[in-house]
Amino acid sequence: MKNYLYAILGFSLIFLLNSCRDDDGPLEQTTSMELAFAPTYGGDPVAQDIVFPYDDYSIKFSQVDFYISDVVLLKEDTEEEVELIELDFIDLSEGETIISTRKVPIGTYSGIRIGIGVTADQNRLSPTDPDISSNSPLSKSSHYWENWESYIFTKIEGSIDVDGDSFFEKNFAYHTGSDDLYRTKTLVKDITLNIDNTMKLNFNLDLKRIFFDEVSYFDIQGNPIINDDPENGSLNKFVENIMASITLQ
Repeated sequence: MKNYLYAILGFSLIFLLNSCRDDDGPLEQTTSMELAFAPTYGGDPVAQDIVFPYDDYSIKFSQVDFYISDVVLLKEDTEEEVELIELDFIDLSEGETIISTRKVPIGTYSGIRIGIGVTADQNRLSPTDPDISSNSPLSKSSHYWENWESYIFTKIEGSIDVDGDSFFEKNFAYHTGSDDLYRTKTLVKDITLNIDNTMKLNFNLDLKRIFFDEVSYFDIQGNPIINDDPENGSLNKFVENIMASITLQ
């Protein structure tokens, strides 16, 4: 009798497990990824106090950072998207920054889409919002414009030596923000994720491409600061140059 009851219980357990698997489907296999962002200047690595030629004078960078948001992988041959990063902050002032993300479904993808800045929904918040935790990228008061009620999407700052005396007497600061200046970029690349290794995607931000359009350099001396009006034409052009400068190796 006891063996009979054990047999019934055993068959019942197997039935329940199979029923659950049929309802939920097979477990999705996932892996991890790394997104590496590196600043360069015409192919040369960028870090603080490294001097580069700029037109007839010299330039160096002290701050290079930006928000990324709504980062998704694009499924091959479908319109399906897989979310990687909702929001993060990239600081390239000291060189390369790497972001790790986990539980990414394995498979084949045709590319990645990345937003530069914060989305309109995120931009409705502010660093003092009670819903913003202290470790959130949105808690940065240094990257928020009170007057425009907008986060600062990108900051590129530095100085130039205009007379060749090795004294960098002219500072510059270019800040972008506001919903109208939020941009996304789709980067096409065959990406195959499997469970055995961590895929690393290498992004490059070419600062020279932001300031030089293959014809002429941006006039830093005449326009050392662009951050007063998120809707002005100079900022729009600057944002387009930033987007053009981002490539996937």
